[in-house]
Amino acid sequence: MTTTRCPQLRWLAVVALLGVHPGILSSSLSAQTPKPRADHWLAGTYEYPAAAGGKVGTTAGFEAIETDAIAGRLKVYWNSGAATVSGSVTLFASADTAGHWPARDWRPYPMSFRAGRWEASVPVESVDIPMIFFVRVGEGTGARLSALRSCVPRAAGLEEPSRIFWPYLEGFEDGLTSWRSFGAAAGTPPGALPLAIDPLAKQGKASLRMTVPGAGQSVGVATTRVRGWQIVERSATGLRLWMRTRSGAGRMRCTLFANAGGPLEVVMAYDREVTLSDRWQKVDLAFGRFGKGPLAEVDLLALEFFADGAREFLVDELQLLGPWKLEVE
Repeated sequence: MTTTRCPQLRWLAVVALLGVHPGILSSSLSAQTPKPRADHWLAGTYEYPAAAGGKVGTTAGFEAIETDAIAGRLKVYWNSGAATVSGSVTLFASADTAGHWPARDWRPYPMSFRAGRWEASVPVESVDIPMIFFVRVGEGTGARLSALRSCVPRAAGLEEPSRIFWPYLEGFEDGLTSWRSFGAAAGTPPGALPLAIDPLAKQGKASLRMTVPGAGQSVGVATTRVRGWQIVERSATGLRLWMRTRSGAGRMRCTLFANAGGPLEVVMAYDREVTLSDRWQKVDLAFGRFGKGPLAEVDLLALEFFADGAREFLVDELQLLGPWKLEVE
């Protein structure tokens, strides 16, 4: 019997003996090959959001975290090794490149226990923007945090966004997760002043309320909802907000930050103040009227309010402007 020395002929000989079509056998073997991991532990120095309570995460106990694309959604799984854990399990996720730690837009998603593991679906607006995430078990001082992981949704198998593009960034119907306050007194740190939801809204059931305590004072609010990658991907030309006072007149100044709070921070102030009254007013802010800076690196929008006395200001319907029509005019 002659030995087949050519690898390709040897392969065909095996196929012939098995009586299987080469394409079918090749597909079967490929199906048994594990898919390469699309997510990994994030290396280097990073920071957690304030919601993490200043704790430091670990990989211990969180080794079995993985991501996958299932039915057009990005899923994050964690096999805790037990059906019960101490406290609730929450996934915190943020879509952006690594960095921007002082001003990332973290969003919480409750995880549910199904089929022997914890899972959560993460909405994806861009399949090519990294999704950075961590798991929190419990709350308060007893909470445990995983180290940060990163996943590019396309690498996980997601071929298109799970959330269609929508220019509305905030309507305050889901609370104030991405907002922080500042001002009212010199040296007041961000987040030191309470923010409030008001039922008087331009649209929907909620708006944001800020209060200037008195003459000569100001109050401000900043949000991480505006991201540079959104501006670039959508070819956005500016921002729109709806604003008013509860009564009387007031003024608003607007500033964009790129790489906020870091050594590469760039401050881009809008070139004029906006005068507000006690009626809802459309405020369009063209990016071309902000100071020069890298729009692709924008990660914080700040609004500061002034008045000649005590005054309440309302803000609603933060939207991107661009080559599309907005419903609220």
